[in-house]
Amino acid sequence: MLPKRAQAGKPQDWEIIRLEYIHSSKTLAQVSREFGVSERAAQKRSERQGWASQRRAAAEKVAAAAAAEIERRRLKSLVDWNEKDLQLAAGLRGRVASAVAASLKSPDGQLSPASIRQLAGAAESIQRIGRLALGATTDNQGVSAPDGGPVQTTEVTLDEYEAAMRRFIGML
Repeated sequence: MLPKRAQAGKPQDWEIIRLEYIHSSKTLAQVSREFGVSERAAQKRSERQGWASQRRAAAEKVAAAAAAEIERRRLKSLVDWNEKDLQLAAGLRGRVASAVAASLKSPDGQLSPASIRQLAGAAESIQRIGRLALGATTDNQGVSAPDGGPVQTTEVTLDEYEAAMRRFIGML
């Protein structure tokens, strides 16, 4: 709170009154009474010097700063959340790869259709988690080909998928 003056009349006194009015939620009448000046004199000076517009500008500046701080905190929370999602996706991806590797090392070296569906579903969920955490779309539309166009997708047979998974597991 700014210091109160019993008598205002000097320019610095009016500056203190102006600042108190602009940077508080008090009415001009309240500030006038607080500083012992007539409300009419304060009103005339306020109109002449544009205190109301200065008050609005100051309030807008405070509101903008508050909104920026809220946004900064929200973004920090989102970054922290997404970092945890990325760690989760990486851990889950490792577990899926281990399950595929273990299945491929089984005596028959085959994955059952049910296992393939489960692993494919898990891999898709992991990819979605990772893509969301990185701010990308979950439908692979947020990525472009080297030429700038859309990424082309193809249908893959179950045999092709199993062969690719075996090659992938072999690289681990």
